[in-house]
Amino acid sequence: MDLCTFLAHAVKLEHEAAIIYTKSAEVVSAAKNQDAAAFFCEMAGYANSHLKDVMTRAGYKDISDLPEMSYQWGNRSAPETLSPIPSSDDIIDLDSAMTMALDAERRAVEFYAGVAASSPDPRIRTLALEFATEERGHVLALERFMGLKPY
Repeated sequence: MDLCTFLAHAVKLEHEAAIIYTKSAEVVSAAKNQDAAAFFCEMAGYANSHLKDVMTRAGYKDISDLPEMSYQWGNRSAPETLSPIPSSDDIIDLDSAMTMALDAERRAVEFYAGVAASSPDPRIRTLALEFATEERGHVLALERFMGLKPY
Protein backbone atom coordinates (compact mmCIF):
# COMPACT_ATOMS: atom_id res chain seq x y z
CA MET A 1 0.00 0.00 0.00
CA ASP A 2 1.51 3.33 -1.03
CA LEU A 3 1.08 6.59 0.93
CA CYS A 4 -1.77 7.91 -1.24
CA THR A 5 -3.67 4.64 -0.88
CA PHE A 6 -3.11 4.58 2.88
CA LEU A 7 -4.38 8.15 3.28
CA ALA A 8 -7.39 7.36 1.08
CA HIS A 9 -8.18 4.44 3.40
CA ALA A 10 -7.84 6.71 6.44
CA VAL A 11 -10.17 9.29 4.87
CA LYS A 12 -12.68 6.59 3.96
CA LEU A 13 -12.52 5.11 7.47
CA GLU A 14 -13.15 8.44 9.21
CA HIS A 15 -15.80 9.50 6.69
CA GLU A 16 -17.76 6.28 7.19
CA ALA A 17 -17.36 6.56 10.96
CA ALA A 18 -18.74 10.11 10.93
CA ILE A 19 -21.73 9.09 8.80
CA ILE A 20 -22.52 6.03 10.90
CA TYR A 21 -22.16 7.80 14.25
CA THR A 22 -24.36 10.65 12.97
CA LYS A 23 -26.98 8.24 11.63
CA SER A 24 -26.93 6.30 14.90
CA ALA A 25 -27.43 9.53 16.85
CA GLU A 26 -30.45 10.38 14.70
CA VAL A 27 -32.01 6.95 15.19
CA VAL A 28 -31.64 6.86 18.96
CA SER A 29 -32.63 10.52 19.30
CA ALA A 30 -35.87 9.89 17.42
CA ALA A 31 -36.58 7.17 19.96
CA LYS A 32 -36.03 9.66 22.78
CA ASN A 33 -32.79 8.05 23.96
CA GLN A 34 -30.94 11.31 24.52
CA ASP A 35 -27.95 9.88 26.43
CA ALA A 36 -27.05 7.50 23.62
CA ALA A 37 -27.78 10.22 21.03
CA ALA A 38 -25.43 12.65 22.78
CA PHE A 39 -22.75 9.96 22.93
CA PHE A 40 -23.04 9.17 19.20
CA CYS A 41 -22.96 12.92 18.40
CA GLU A 42 -19.73 13.23 20.37
CA MET A 43 -18.22 10.27 18.53
CA ALA A 44 -19.32 11.80 15.20
CA GLY A 45 -17.53 14.99 16.22
CA TYR A 46 -14.29 13.07 16.84
CA ALA A 47 -14.62 11.29 13.51
CA ASN A 48 -15.27 14.57 11.68
CA SER A 49 -12.24 16.16 13.36
CA HIS A 50 -10.04 13.24 12.31
CA LEU A 51 -11.54 13.32 8.84
CA LYS A 52 -10.64 16.97 8.44
CA ASP A 53 -7.07 16.32 9.61
CA VAL A 54 -6.54 13.32 7.33
CA MET A 55 -8.07 15.11 4.33
CA THR A 56 -5.63 17.98 4.88
CA ARG A 57 -2.70 15.56 5.08
CA ALA A 58 -3.89 13.83 1.90
CA GLY A 59 -4.46 17.11 0.09
CA TYR A 60 -8.21 16.59 -0.40
CA LYS A 61 -10.39 19.68 -0.34
CA ASP A 62 -13.63 17.73 -0.48
CA ILE A 63 -14.70 14.15 0.15
CA SER A 64 -15.52 13.91 -3.56
CA ASP A 65 -11.74 14.13 -4.18
CA LEU A 66 -11.40 10.66 -2.67
CA PRO A 67 -10.28 8.30 -5.44
CA GLU A 68 -12.47 5.46 -6.58
CA MET A 69 -10.68 2.33 -5.52
CA SER A 70 -11.17 -1.04 -3.97
CA TYR A 71 -10.67 -0.50 -0.25
CA GLN A 72 -8.97 -3.39 1.50
CA TRP A 73 -10.03 -3.91 5.12
CA GLY A 74 -9.22 -7.60 5.27
CA ASN A 75 -12.25 -9.84 5.77
CA ARG A 76 -14.32 -7.16 7.51
CA SER A 77 -16.16 -3.98 6.76
CA ALA A 78 -14.41 -0.66 7.30
CA PRO A 79 -12.92 -0.67 10.80
CA GLU A 80 -15.13 1.99 12.36
CA THR A 81 -18.34 0.66 10.89
CA LEU A 82 -20.81 -0.01 13.69
CA SER A 83 -22.44 -3.37 13.51
CA PRO A 84 -25.35 -3.26 13.60
CA ILE A 85 -26.41 0.36 13.20
CA PRO A 86 -29.17 0.81 15.75
CA SER A 87 -32.67 0.80 14.30
CA SER A 88 -35.89 2.22 15.68
CA ASP A 89 -36.99 -1.38 16.34
CA ASP A 90 -33.86 -2.08 18.38
CA ILE A 91 -33.22 1.04 20.44
CA ILE A 92 -30.04 0.74 22.40
CA ASP A 93 -29.09 2.29 25.71
CA LEU A 94 -25.94 4.26 26.42
CA ASP A 95 -24.03 1.17 27.57
CA SER A 96 -24.86 -0.67 24.34
CA ALA A 97 -23.93 2.38 22.27
CA MET A 98 -20.58 2.58 24.00
CA THR A 99 -19.95 -1.15 23.57
CA MET A 100 -20.63 -0.85 19.83
CA ALA A 101 -18.32 2.16 19.55
CA LEU A 102 -15.61 0.40 21.56
CA ASP A 103 -15.65 -2.52 19.13
CA ALA A 104 -15.42 -0.14 16.16
CA GLU A 105 -12.55 1.81 17.72
CA ARG A 106 -10.67 -1.41 18.54
CA ARG A 107 -11.00 -2.49 14.89
CA ALA A 108 -9.60 0.88 13.79
CA VAL A 109 -6.58 0.36 16.08
CA GLU A 110 -6.15 -3.12 14.61
CA PHE A 111 -6.27 -1.77 11.05
CA TYR A 112 -3.73 1.01 11.64
CA ALA A 113 -1.42 -1.19 13.72
CA GLY A 114 -1.54 -3.83 10.99
CA VAL A 115 -0.59 -1.29 8.34
CA ALA A 116 2.23 0.01 10.54
CA ALA A 117 3.55 -3.51 11.08
CA SER A 118 3.42 -4.53 7.44
CA SER A 119 4.40 -1.42 5.49
CA PRO A 120 7.95 -1.13 4.18
CA ASP A 121 7.46 2.65 3.80
CA PRO A 122 8.65 4.57 6.89
CA ARG A 123 6.24 7.47 6.15
CA ILE A 124 3.28 5.10 6.18
CA ARG A 125 4.52 3.32 9.30
CA THR A 126 4.88 6.65 11.11
CA LEU A 127 1.39 7.84 10.12
CA ALA A 128 -0.22 4.49 10.81
CA LEU A 129 1.37 4.38 14.28
CA GLU A 130 0.19 7.94 14.93
CA PHE A 131 -3.37 7.07 13.86
CA ALA A 132 -3.32 3.83 15.87
CA THR A 133 -2.21 5.77 18.95
CA GLU A 134 -5.04 8.24 18.46
CA GLU A 135 -7.58 5.43 18.13
CA ARG A 136 -6.08 3.70 21.21
CA GLY A 137 -6.82 6.91 23.09
CA HIS A 138 -10.48 6.56 22.15
CA VAL A 139 -10.45 2.91 23.21
CA LEU A 140 -8.87 3.77 26.55
CA ALA A 141 -11.29 6.63 27.18
CA LEU A 142 -14.26 4.39 26.42
CA GLU A 143 -12.90 1.55 28.55
CA ARG A 144 -12.33 3.89 31.47
CA PHE A 145 -15.73 5.52 31.16
CA MET A 146 -17.33 2.11 31.01
CA GLY A 147 -15.42 0.99 34.09
CA LEU A 148 -13.40 -1.58 32.18
CA LYS A 149 -10.06 0.08 33.04
CA PRO A 150 -9.04 2.06 36.14
CA TYR A 151 -8.05 5.72 35.87
